[in-house]
Amino acid sequence: MKGWNSRPEPGQLAGADNLQDLVDRLSELIGNSITVESASFELIVYSRHAGDADTARRLTILQKRVPQPIIKALTESGMLEILNASPRPVRLSSLATVGLSDRVAMPIRVGNGIRAYFWVQETERRLTDDDFATLEQAASLAAVHLVRMDQQKETRHRLITDLLWELLANPAVDVDAIRHRASRLGIELPAAYRVAVADVDDFRTLVRTEKLDEYAIDRIKREIAAALQDKALRSGLLCLSTRYSDNIVLIVGLASGRGEGANVPPFSEAARRAAADKGIQLSVAESGVRHHIAEAGDAYREAERCLEVGRAFGWSNFGISSDRLGVLQFLPDLAGSSGSGTAVHAKLASLFDAESSGGLAFALAETLETYLDCGCNAQRAAERLFVHPNTLYYRLRRIVERTGLDLSDGIERLAVHLELKLRRVHLSSPLKR
Repeated sequence: MKGWNSRPEPGQLAGADNLQDLVDRLSELIGNSITVESASFELIVYSRHAGDADTARRLTILQKRVPQPIIKALTESGMLEILNASPRPVRLSSLATVGLSDRVAMPIRVGNGIRAYFWVQETERRLTDDDFATLEQAASLAAVHLVRMDQQKETRHRLITDLLWELLANPAVDVDAIRHRASRLGIELPAAYRVAVADVDDFRTLVRTEKLDEYAIDRIKREIAAALQDKALRSGLLCLSTRYSDNIVLIVGLASGRGEGANVPPFSEAARRAAADKGIQLSVAESGVRHHIAEAGDAYREAERCLEVGRAFGWSNFGISSDRLGVLQFLPDLAGSSGSGTAVHAKLASLFDAESSGGLAFALAETLETYLDCGCNAQRAAERLFVHPNTLYYRLRRIVERTGLDLSDGIERLAVHLELKLRRVHLSSPLKR
């Protein structure tokens, strides 16, 4: 193994063109395999040194991040706390139960925080004090490369964000220009796709109670977006994402050659579960399938309408597509054009008469809506309202007496049901379920 029995000459590491080059040179100098992993344990680069790889190294390279059992073992053993507090390399004992052999680790600090770590697998030879000094030198150089990589990534992210928002927000988008910019950025635009809007439930409450700073907030959003993209990719879908306020916007679809006339499977429920795995409660709404990229703006507005309807209906932590909502997705448009929000249906209007409104009127309206939601199944409606079936039947009689509604008339049931949903959207005060 070249050079590991003597300290490197000045400039031998400093001449590295990038982080990968630096890691390969360092691996040659100290004679062992190396990985560089972020502070959140995502794999950044690994050396090309072909020594014996233990289970931890193999899994980390395959999964592109350190497996959770290894992170847990490092944390519970106290090794991670020792490493994070050390300004110098730390020799860590093996953890055979998770496939981790002897290692030397070195924090890579940027400013006052740890940006990443060197992990040196000590299988070829045991590191000396000179090797420790080499690792310290390499950590300083790696910090420079990581800052440069972050800057490049941020520039690319900004260009992608600008591209996506022009696609989503510009009603007169130049498709040829968009495709040209996407090609220059190495982005494949889907041939068939859905647009999904994901909203973190009670995000502002989370921020306030956890007293998070702007960096921590941005990190949470990036982690959620990354989790959703990873879920899409694992499902064989292309995924482009951007962020707007507290929302994450996704274009999820099929690659060219697979998407012409094809159906894109719903993604909203899978996205919700992927976020839940990260401990984040997410509500996701998505558009129907589109086959022309110029329709992305319409699909985005459709997804936003569906999200608004879900919120108005009092749902939380939901995944829903316009395929399921159907005509209900247009309730926000109807609410905006209905003026004061008073009932249009003459019979239903009497239920919301200002002179008779109050606790009883509220209970009757909630009962009627829930009864219709349950397909006029009295048993299910009573269970959802947490009342005895006799109470439900009593309320239904009061409703019919007060309004004159004929609940056996399908058209009248449909009109009243839509009216109740419209009031939810207009008043933005969903009835408690």
